Amino acid sequence: MTFTQERFDKLIEKLEVFANKQPHLYKLHVGFLATLGYAYIFLVLVVTLTLLVGIIFLMLKAQSIHASSVKGVLFLLAFALVLVRSLWVSFPPPTGLPLQPKDVPNLYSLINQISSKLQAPRFHQILLTNDFNAGVVQRPRLGLLGWQQNYLIVGLPLMLALPPEQFRAVLAHELGHLSRNHSRFSGWIYRQRETWYRIIKGLRQGGNEVSSLIFDRFLTWYSPFFNAYSFVLARMDEYEADRCAVELTGEQNAAEALINVEVKARFIERYFWSSIYKQVETEIEPPKMTYMAMQQALSQRLHQEITSSYLMEALTKKTNNADTHPCLTDRLKALGYIFNPQQELAIFAPIEISAAQNLLENRLEKFIAHFSQTWREEIATPWRQKYANFQQSIATLKDLNQKAKTQQLTLDEATKRAFLTFEFDGEEVVIPLLQEIIHRDAHHASANYLLGQILLNKQDTTGIEYIERA
Repeated sequence: MTFTQERFDKLIEKLEVFANKQPHLYKLHVGFLATLGYAYIFLVLVVTLTLLVGIIFLMLKAQSIHASSVKGVLFLLAFALVLVRSLWVSFPPPTGLPLQPKDVPNLYSLINQISSKLQAPRFHQILLTNDFNAGVVQRPRLGLLGWQQNYLIVGLPLMLALPPEQFRAVLAHELGHLSRNHSRFSGWIYRQRETWYRIIKGLRQGGNEVSSLIFDRFLTWYSPFFNAYSFVLARMDEYEADRCAVELTGEQNAAEALINVEVKARFIERYFWSSIYKQVETEIEPPKMTYMAMQQALSQRLHQEITSSYLMEALTKKTNNADTHPCLTDRLKALGYIFNPQQELAIFAPIEISAAQNLLENRLEKFIAHFSQTWREEIATPWRQKYANFQQSIATLKDLNQKAKTQQLTLDEATKRAFLTFEFDGEEVVIPLLQEIIHRDAHHASANYLLGQILLNKQDTTGIEYIERA
């Protein structure tokens, strides 16, 4: 039976009930599934090696070598190598700007303090990135055999967006995934999900037909079940990590960190970067100090309409099975935090000292310059191309407007004029141009569709007619 999304969702629903009622028994089931996959692969490997040794032993005992025996030895040896290669999982190290204790002592001191309280493992490297995120990565240097190399990844935009106590709550959440105080087993499964997915990928990409024959049926059954069982445990682990944040920083800081991250992540993606990229319309080169502008934007109180809109969107979002992270409302409810709309102004108040200023100190300016320069170098070529295209479009629109004053444009020219007008001047100005095109060709698909969209955006139901015609 095919493991459809509907079947997966139903299984998740049943497993969540099971996990809530009997968490210890549920974890035994997850542990059994995690080891079952390895047991199957090792069993096949042991059988393969046993057959290999057996054939060699019989060849030595018979003191004769047959062509069929040699072929059998070579086949089994090749198959064993495919298995071993698949089991030797390779994890590339994460990328980022390495932070040294002597450069950011406050950050290292905070991380060591949280690690000690949560009994989390020592981090071999802390990396600073340009992502609005933070996370822990455990890289097994010996593949399946373990010997973990621990990375903590912190995003500069996230540090700029949060005050120190809220960022401390985020760190406590991330380190909580590896905490020995809470769920060592969950931490193990947390690692095994990624490790096992890589093993499956290695086996399926081995290119050996016999390997596919032996493993495909097992993997077709096993993979969805392990994914579902570990998915529920991973979601439980998110709640557990949130509780770690509460224990170390208090309910209010943990809850407000969750709210701030949801809102400011949307602000960065939709508002800040949108305003940066809009400069391509007038500037031939990308801005030089983008992350300095980001620091200034995040330190101020965000416009209330923006925060209210993004916050409402985050609070109305429902938990789904596309992500192990629960929705904001469910996480706040689990913390026992009741959000009061009157608190919104306080949560999004201007940041006097950000976590970045507090923890990166005098190195912050250097990091801002580094990420600004790196971004500028990466975007420079496509930026110049887009600027050139934009200027060409403006010139084309100007020529078409001038031509329209003295003669009738062709249908193609009128269409190009309308869409360029829509791009540069907006909805209101383009409506009569679209109506003119439709008057000339009632079934002009793109003109009907765009006009229908514009009218529906204005709550004008006549837009439906144009959409249907398109």
